[in-house]
Amino acid sequence: MPNSYNGNDLKNAAKKLASKFRMSVEIHTIKGTSWSDGSETSFVSSIKVRPKTLTGAGDSWDSANIVAHLLELGPTERLLFSNAYSALYVMSSDREPATLNKLLKFIKQEYKNLK
Repeated sequence: MPNSYNGNDLKNAAKKLASKFRMSVEIHTIKGTSWSDGSETSFVSSIKVRPKTLTGAGDSWDSANIVAHLLELGPTERLLFSNAYSALYVMSSDREPATLNKLLKFIKQEYKNLK
């Protein structure tokens, strides 16, 4: 990826990789996350937060993504869920995982236009 990239670049990269490897692909970066199965794509921007910890964002994103898969969320909802969870994690000074209630409240606050 070039130093300057956007959501469409991430969607295109995920689609290209998914097509090449014939499997669903998720890419998470500081700017946002993308998913593709080779034909469909999704992108969700990262939530801009003031980090209090600089390690663990990727691991927290991955764990939230696994939970979202188990909950059978669709691609866009899964990316949103995982982005919000990792944002909460890096905002936490005690590095404790967020509760589901705290996560859902944060999602409602950050994504007010969701239906």
